[in-house]
Parts: sequence; structure tokens; C-alpha cells
Amino acid sequence: MNNVAERLERLPFGKFHVRLLLMGGLGYMFEAVDAAIIAFLLPVLRTKWQLSSIQTGFLASSTFYGFLVGALCAGAIGDRFGRKNVMMWALVFFCLASLASAAVNDWHQFFALRIIGGMVRVNRPHDEVTARSVAGLLLQRVGERPALRVHRPLVQDHDLIRVGVPVL
Repeated sequence: MNNVAERLERLPFGKFHVRLLLMGGLGYMFEAVDAAIIAFLLPVLRTKWQLSSIQTGFLASSTFYGFLVGALCAGAIGDRFGRKNVMMWALVFFCLASLASAAVNDWHQFFALRIIGGMVRVNRPHDEVTARSVAGLLLQRVGERPALRVHRPLVQDHDLIRVGVPVL
């Protein structure tokens, strides 16, 4: 391990980590609200815009198209401009894309704005700055929930980003 990683391992759980958890929690909350909104909007938009099943499916998965493009670019952009800067600007662009999508009258524009919103939502602050011991504490608490006991071996790895990958 390099010196920076060793130093992160020795850091106690402090205000920085609480702030980081709040920022990350708000990010996940925005994602959950966004997913709930699209789930409730799609039936209404389907009748209002007279969408076919294929068009409705494209709208439902538009954020995931953005995730794909954003995930391919986010690492390089974060290395170039700094992860924190990229994360903050991503939040700004996500808010702007969400506000703009509220004002559109065409499914093509809505689709494009949902892709943009998905592209900027792939940034996560946890992996870069959370020590393994702190991540282990946090994930241990998450792993104690009955619904997540099945994934306990994945959670014990203390890896916040790749937890979902082995499930696929």
C-alpha cells in the first residue's frame, strides 16, 4: 500500500466522514427520488404523448444509457479536474438537466435530458476518500439488515464501488 492509503487507514471516524456520508446520502436520495418520479411519470407521459411501448421503454432506460457513457468518461475526467470538482459540477448539471426536463413537451428532448442526467450521476465520493476501516464499519451496519444478509460476503470485502458487480 502506498503512504496515502496507509494514512487513510489510520484516520479516525470524524466530521469529514460524517459530511462525506451526508453528501453521498443526498446523492443516493436524489437517485431514488428520480427513479420514483420516472416510475410515476411514465404511465402519464405514455398517454399524454401517445408513446408506443418501445418509446416508453427507451424513456425508462434513458438514465442507464447515460450511466454507460458517464461511467466510461468519469474516471478520466476526475483524474484531469479532480474528483471533488467533478462531483460538484455533476450535481449542478444533474439539477439543470432535471429542471429542463420538467419543461419539455416532446419525448425526444425528455430522452436526451434523461441521458445527460444519467451521464453526470455516476460520480461517487465514497471510494476515493473513505478508509477501509470506516467503510467496513459502515457496510457492517448495512449488512446487518435482514434484506442484505444474502450479500454479506460481498459487503465484507469493504469495497463500495464493486459490490454490485459480482451480483451481475
